[in-house]
Amino acid sequence: MRWSTLNNLKEIFKNITMLEIICFIPFMFLFSYLPNSNMICIIVNIVIVIFCCLGASHLFCLINDYKKNKANK
Repeated sequence: MRWSTLNNLKEIFKNITMLEIICFIPFMFLFSYLPNSNMICIIVNIVIVIFCCLGASHLFCLINDYKKNKANK
């Protein structure tokens, strides 16, 4: 039982992508300082996280494309 659980964890960690890590970090920072737990603050923080994730994933894709183009030259 223990080894199968360990193998399942290894499979989970193998399937985690860089973009998931990039999106997870803003969620942790924004909700760790959440001063009020009312719905408006939560909705605003979710919108901020969505925009942060979109921007970070776009930058990540741009950097990868730049590296690929630089390697091909």
